[in-house]
Amino acid sequence: MSHHPFQPPANAPDPDPPGEDKGLSLAQILELPDRERRIVNTILRHKDCTLHELAATLGEPETTLQPEVDTLLRQGWIAESEREGQFHYTVQLSAKRGIDLPSALDCLGEIPEGRATPAEEPCWVAVGPQEEVVARAGDRVELRVSATNRGGRNAAIEAILAETSAIPENWCSSREERLALGPGYSGELVFEIAVPVEAIAGIYPYAIVVSASEHYPEQPPARLVGQLRVLEDNL
Repeated sequence: MSHHPFQPPANAPDPDPPGEDKGLSLAQILELPDRERRIVNTILRHKDCTLHELAATLGEPETTLQPEVDTLLRQGWIAESEREGQFHYTVQLSAKRGIDLPSALDCLGEIPEGRATPAEEPCWVAVGPQEEVVARAGDRVELRVSATNRGGRNAAIEAILAETSAIPENWCSSREERLALGPGYSGELVFEIAVPVEAIAGIYPYAIVVSASEHYPEQPPARLVGQLRVLEDNL
């Protein structure tokens, strides 16, 4: 479908002053209406999303989504760029994370293995990838964490591939994934791993720390563990 690049109105506010944090915070995502939050979460999951990809993921016609995408552009929540004749949408997240996990990462051994489960019903649950993910040199694989918000309020779920993990940083598209979930909603946080062709065969243990401390401080982080097995290339 034809589409003209979005032009901000002439009376649009000036850009943020130098030194101020720019971008959309997770708190602002949580305040969006359900429809707009689904669109923003989908773009975040893809990191770079065309209207066609957005429509395919949400199972809706492009003609239905285009006005809503234009509204998000007008509000400044998403950005638009053109590459190879297609318009791509991205979400610029704020650098202010609203959650601080360095101490948890420094003492991973003190976080219980598996899912955090307080005595009472947990406010959120996270289920990690299968215990072992298998790949060969040159493969692309995904580590998927499923999260469900069982509490009564909106929540920002963050998952961090711990620094103690054996998976090299340059194999990962990102070591941190974030997702905004309303009460009763579920979603996935996906870590994309590109195993280089020169990768050495072996086992690469990893740990993923999942937390919703900003909105459910009473529930401790969960530490999900697994391993990436890189097979020898017999070709």
